[in-house]
Amino acid sequence: MPFQLKGSGLGGSPATFRLPLATFYKSGLTYKVQYADGTSGASSTTLSTVVNAAIALAVTAGGGRLAFTPAVYNGNDIICNAGDAVLPICIDAYGATFRPLANDKTIWTITQNANETQRKLFYMLGAHFENNAKTGCCAVQIKDTYGATFHDISVRGVTELWDSGLYFYCTGNTKFGESPVVTNSHFTYATDCIKFLRNAGTGSFDNAFLLHNTFRISADTCDGIHLGVGNHFSRSQFLDNHFWFSKADPTNQNGMNIDCLNIDGGHIRISGEVDYSGAVTTCYLIKLTANLSTLVNCEIIYNYIQTGGALTKILDNSSNIPVGSIRKVGEASPLICCGNTLTDLKTDGTAEYMGIYGSTTPNTTRSTKEQVMPHAGHACHARVYLVNDPASGNSRTFTLYKNGAATTITITISGSDTTGVDDTHFVSIAAGDVLSWYSDGGVSAPDASMASYSFVFVPHSTLALYESD
Repeated sequence: MPFQLKGSGLGGSPATFRLPLATFYKSGLTYKVQYADGTSGASSTTLSTVVNAAIALAVTAGGGRLAFTPAVYNGNDIICNAGDAVLPICIDAYGATFRPLANDKTIWTITQNANETQRKLFYMLGAHFENNAKTGCCAVQIKDTYGATFHDISVRGVTELWDSGLYFYCTGNTKFGESPVVTNSHFTYATDCIKFLRNAGTGSFDNAFLLHNTFRISADTCDGIHLGVGNHFSRSQFLDNHFWFSKADPTNQNGMNIDCLNIDGGHIRISGEVDYSGAVTTCYLIKLTANLSTLVNCEIIYNYIQTGGALTKILDNSSNIPVGSIRKVGEASPLICCGNTLTDLKTDGTAEYMGIYGSTTPNTTRSTKEQVMPHAGHACHARVYLVNDPASGNSRTFTLYKNGAATTITITISGSDTTGVDDTHFVSIAAGDVLSWYSDGGVSAPDASMASYSFVFVPHSTLALYESD
C-alpha cells in the first residue's frame, strides 16, 4: 500500500501532495513529463534533463509531488537541490525502476543546505534501483538534508556491487535533523547498503530512524548499515532491521558496522540469519570499532538464527564500550556483583581470598570463600577500592578466580592510589562455576586497609558470543 503523507508536519498543506505537480513517463526511448495544469514539459532521451527541469519548477512552486509511472528509467545525475527554500518535495516512484548508465555514477543527489531553523522535507516512495551491471554506483546520495524520508525503497545489485544504496553525507560540521527516516526497504549486493559518512568536521544525525528494513549481505567487504567515522548520533532509532548473510565462505561482512564517534540516546534492535558452513573470516552481525568513544542512554539488542556451520562470534566489540549496553534477546539485564571486607587485609604480603558477594572476612583458604554462579554469562568491568592506600613503594593486586584458577581479570593498586579498574578483560562463566577474589600483597608490606570490589555479570545462554581475546 502506498505510503500516506498525513498531518501538519509536512511543511505545507496536505493538498500539496494530493495531485502530482508533474508526472513522468516513457515513450520508446524518450522521457516525457506532464504537468498538473495539462501542459507538457521538456522531453529528452536523457532522463536527468527532464527530471531536473521539473524539480526546478517544483522548487519555484513551493514544493509538490513528482510521480513516475511504472517503467524502467535509465539515467543518472538527477539533482534535487532546494537551496535555502523551505519546502516539501515528494518523489512518488511506485513501480519505477532506475538504472545508471555508466560506472561510478549517482542516480539521485539530494541537497538542501540544511540547518536547524529550517524544516526542509524530502520524501522518496517506492523506488526500485538496479545497477545494470555498472560498478561503483550509488542509488541515492543525500547531503546535509533536514527531514529526508525513504519508504518502500529497494536497491538490488544484479552482477556488480553498488558502492552504496542510500548514502547520507555530511559535508562539514553539518546536521541531519529529524532524518534520515528509512522504512520497509530492501537492500542487496552493495558495499554499504546504507552509509553515513562525513567529509570534514563532525557530522551530526539527530533523530535518525531506520525501521523494518532488510539487508541481504551477498558479497565480501559489505556492511548492511555503516555508521561512519567521526559522526555523532543522538536520539536515533535503528529498530527491527534484519540482515541475511547469504554468501559462501564470506570475508569482512558486517550487519551493522558502528564506526562512529558517539551515540547518545536511542535504541538499536536488529536480527540476523547466518550460515557459517564454509570458511568465515571477520564477519559479524554487530561490529563496534575502536573509533566508538561513547555509547550512552542507548541499548543494543540483537537476535540471530544460524542455519549451518559451527557457532562463531556474532559480536565484535573492539570499542571496549560496557557490554551491559549490548545484549541478546532473552538475556537478562547485567548485574553488579559487589562485596567488601569486614576486616583489614594483611600487611605482611599474605595471600587472602574473599567472596564475590556481600561482606566477608578474608581467609587464606580459598574454598571457604568460593561462591557458585547459578547461570552462564560473562564477567567484565571490574573495580576495586581501598579505604587506605598501600603507601609509597607498596601495592596490592586483586585477581578474580574461577574454579580455583586465576582469570585474566586482575587489578593492581600501588602507592597513593586507592582505586583500580580492569575494563579490558572478559571472562566466560558457566552455570556451576565457583568464583572468588584473591588479594596478594606481594613482597611489599602495604598499609592495612579494608577493600570493596565489584564486577559486571552479563547473563546469557551462548558463551561464544563474548569471547576473550
